[in-house]
Amino acid sequence: MHKDTGYLLTPLGRETAAVGRQLHAWGRWMPDQTGTDFDRPMEAPPEPRVT
Repeated sequence: MHKDTGYLLTPLGRETAAVGRQLHAWGRWMPDQTGTDFDRPMEAPPEPRVT
């Protein structure tokens, strides 16, 4: 169990986690480079967990 998120990634999630992190970093970098502004938050709050 991950200490911050409270969940574990599937094997596919673990294999593609680096790509997800890079896409997130690019999404935060790109508006600064292009002078654009997004109308949605880049850091959305987590959705409630269904138990």
